[in-house]
Amino acid sequence: MSWSVTPLSLPFTGRGPAEAVASGVVQRMVGRLSAWMAIVMSASVLGAVGSPTPAAVADNTDPPPSVLHVGDVIRPGVDGSSVDVLRSPDEQHRMSFRVAGAEPSQWAVLDIDRTNWLFGSETTWTRAKRGSSDAYAVLRADGNFVLYGRPGHAIWSTHTAGTGADNRLVMRDDGNLVMYTAKNRVVWQSGSSRGTLVSGESLQPGQVLKNVYVEGLAPTVLTMQKDGNLVLRYQGVVLWASNTLAAGSSLLMRPTGNLVIRRGGRVFWESQTARLTARSDGAPFLHVDPAGSFSVQFTPRDDGTGPRGNYVVYMSWKRPGEAYRRYSGRMRYLTRHSVMRRGQALSSTKGHRLVLRHSGNLVLVSPAGRVLWQTRTAGHPGARLVLNKRGQLVLQGVHRRIWAARARGRMVNGAINLAVYKNGRVAIVGSKGKVIWRSPR
Repeated sequence: MSWSVTPLSLPFTGRGPAEAVASGVVQRMVGRLSAWMAIVMSASVLGAVGSPTPAAVADNTDPPPSVLHVGDVIRPGVDGSSVDVLRSPDEQHRMSFRVAGAEPSQWAVLDIDRTNWLFGSETTWTRAKRGSSDAYAVLRADGNFVLYGRPGHAIWSTHTAGTGADNRLVMRDDGNLVMYTAKNRVVWQSGSSRGTLVSGESLQPGQVLKNVYVEGLAPTVLTMQKDGNLVLRYQGVVLWASNTLAAGSSLLMRPTGNLVIRRGGRVFWESQTARLTARSDGAPFLHVDPAGSFSVQFTPRDDGTGPRGNYVVYMSWKRPGEAYRRYSGRMRYLTRHSVMRRGQALSSTKGHRLVLRHSGNLVLVSPAGRVLWQTRTAGHPGARLVLNKRGQLVLQGVHRRIWAARARGRMVNGAINLAVYKNGRVAIVGSKGKVIWRSPR
């Protein structure tokens, strides 16, 4: 695939879109004069007509670089086709530029894609705005990376103007597109990340998976936290958690299709989806879904009858992880569709514990063991604490409900997770991160 990165022969002055439009006539005159001079001197084909300053087309046989410098201009290919602009050093991630659609409804599109052996490629970040066949992007002399829908009309930027005349835009091996200053300070980043974990790959402590990011919509993020807890969040709210606190653990997609959280040789959680005995049987992968969940899926083996759809063997909202957790560790969250049984507890970072005792009494105790709050429901040894599908926190006995979280006399609805906080209080959080119930002090 061809690419085009062309250095500006005259630096940008840092003017905004309005000034650029006002001086468009002068810029076009300079561009045409420089173009005719270049044709006479080298008889070469120049960059697209109408650019703010003259540009020379780079050798299309050169491989895409991993760094964009001040003055570099990128343009789509012939007839708006996609071109590779930047590629990470490990060649797993690339940024491309294209013009999609037909006049008058054309779009200037910047994409970051990740290559893997299962899908070929997946889009992890996109910026698409109304543009034209004359669309281009440039890293300006003021340190701002700007996408122009047509000459002089800016439609998107990194908003980094004034951060440095020696800025550079780097496509990193982790899939993140980052703007660095001359002193290596990060002033902008795409935040892009892969959205799948294929056979044999692992998610190390601190790494994340995200669904395809669309501007204006928050991504669903699956994080392998450094404390060993695998957490799924949407808009900052915990939707699912493995509740496994074993610092230094990683998430691994085994070739058999089993998804495991492990540290060394010890497994703390598994999806129990091992169904493959050989690679020829199919390909397993984890996928973060846009709808606020993640799944383990298999791509069936090719039996010669043509493409076949993937089939899902695990969905995070089904909560089988509660039963499949080999090592309970310290639970941090009780998430929707999950259950806490007698003898289990939620813990805060400061040592406060919410314990469901064998008697059926739900008790909040301090690090010193002092009872801070309780439901006073002893005498129900078969009780279990449930955060049900309606978002209600309920202490369910063998035959009936014996307690429920209530605010102003009404049962609390719409809970996403329950947690014990470091201030020693139990709180229920709703879908937008708002606390909708707290335990009394």
